Parts: sequence; C-alpha cells; structure tokens
Amino acid sequence: MTLPSLDILRQLKIARYLAIYEAGSAGVRLPDFKGATFRGSFGHALRQASCACGVRAAVHHDACVYKYLFEMKAGDDGIKRQGFEDVPRPFLICPPADKRNEYGPGERICLSFTLFGRACGFLPMFVYALDLLGRNGIGAGRNPVMLRQVFALDEDGDLAEQVYSWKTGQVTRGTYTLDIAALHNRGMEAYAASGLKQVVMHCETPLRLKHRGELVKIPLFSAIVETAVRRFYSLLRFHHDGAEEVPMPPAIREEPAELVANRTAWESWERYSSRQRARIPAGGLVGQAVYAGDLAPYAGLLPLIECVHLGKNTTFGLGKVTFRFI
Repeated sequence: MTLPSLDILRQLKIARYLAIYEAGSAGVRLPDFKGATFRGSFGHALRQASCACGVRAAVHHDACVYKYLFEMKAGDDGIKRQGFEDVPRPFLICPPADKRNEYGPGERICLSFTLFGRACGFLPMFVYALDLLGRNGIGAGRNPVMLRQVFALDEDGDLAEQVYSWKTGQVTRGTYTLDIAALHNRGMEAYAASGLKQVVMHCETPLRLKHRGELVKIPLFSAIVETAVRRFYSLLRFHHDGAEEVPMPPAIREEPAELVANRTAWESWERYSSRQRARIPAGGLVGQAVYAGDLAPYAGLLPLIECVHLGKNTTFGLGKVTFRFI
C-alpha cells in the first residue's frame, strides 16, 4: 500500500469541539454507552432544524443539509463509489466515556464532536441542532438539558476558544481547524523519542472493523493501517472540494509491524435502530495492542487516526483509539 503523502493529508479539514450541557430540574437518565442515544436525538433535531423536504419525506433534495450530514449515499448528486464501500458521515459525536447513568439537576454533561471537510462550514447549523436536542430532551423520559457553551479544541484537545454561549444564543466565530502538519510531525517526533520503537494502541471505545470482508477479532497492524488510509481517502473523496478524484490505494501485501502483545477483548453491545426497528450488534474490541517493527513510515498517521476514529459507528463515538510510543 502506498501511504498518503503529507501533501495529500494536509487537504483534510478537521475541526473538533466540546459542547457543555446542563441537566434540567428533573435531571437526566442515560444508558451506559451514550453515543447512540445522542446520535439518534441529534439526527431528529438536525432534521427539525435543517430539512425543508417535509417531516415524512422519503427523498431529500440535493441541497438539503440534513441529507448531506446524515443520509448521503453513493449515487447521490452524481457521487460514484470508485472502490469505496460507502459514504462516511462528515462528523462524529463522542459522548462521555464513563458508564454513569444518572445526572442530577444542574450537573454538567460534556460532549465532544468533530466535523470534516465541507461539514466544517455547517458549524452554526450543527450547534443549533445540538441546542434543539437539549430542548427536545434526551434519555429516559426525554428530560431537557441546556446547551450552555461550545468551545473549539486545539491539536492537544485543550480549549482553544469559545464559539457559542447560551447568553447570546449565537455562534461567535468561524471554523477553527486543526493543523494537520503539526499533528503529523507530532507523531514523527514521538517515534524518534521512543526507546523500544514500539507503539501501544488503546481502544477506548469498541473498535468494530471489517477487514477484507471479515470481522476483525485480532487487531493486526495491517488491518488498522488499511482501515485508516481508506477512511482518510473516503473523507477526502466525498467531503473535500477539489479531492473528488482521489484514488483508492491498493491493499497492504505484507504485515508492516508485529503484534507483540494483544490485550484486547471483545465487548458485546447492542443498540436499537429505530429505522430498522431492531437491535443491531455494535460491539467491538476494547483494551490495548502493542506493535513492533519499522513503524517510522506510519508514525505521522497515528495522531490523525486518533482524530477520525476507525471502523463502524464512528458517528456515535465507536472506534476511538489512541497511540503511545514506548
């Protein structure tokens, strides 16, 4: 596989934010894993906020913001697959990672979200939908929560600046995007400073990968890298102007790094799909995997993988991985 050059990677436009909610007078009750709940409620709110196609419309026109953010698929607006299995959503939502269920009145709930490519320009609509989500209510009983603040996050995940406050009800700044070159260089510097030249991957939320048609139960490095590169290219292909003809690179022929320790386990989990009216398997790998080998060519990719997540159901926080060189 030919890895994407820094020039190609720099075409990626990624913006990360932190939304802070306050539970209302009735408090809030949420499930252990909150991502599907927030993503579902956000979808309903986004449709209320941005769709002019009708409440029960089965077909959305090409200019519909809701369609672009939530339901775009290959074939829409002349989009062709060209080797891509599906169209990735241009956002992801990361709920609180803990399994806490009860939030009392006045308690804060922090939710991070990431926008990709053209979706970065829809930040005001995204924030409005998040505010509407809170007013509609969420969790058991649909209790309301107030969207108090939204902050842009920098490359370190720290608060960069406030972009929304409940006091004004307006988004106060344009899109803040991450410095892709700085993230790439950070990975290279971490590799150069490492002693063992090994990297630890931590699956913070269930990682559900399909690699070459098979569900991944052993996280080989080739599966991680191929999935990541496909995700980079598909985000460029479908959500970045001027990158529509980006070709899909071929598969990796040889394993680039050895899995020297596998401390992952399969965490079974199901979510209810209101669209399919059925419970859908959504489990995946959690825990840690350690890799050794010639990792230098891949070091710069790892901080970017952390930003985009991997595998299935990234829109509600699955596939969140972090890397640490040792």
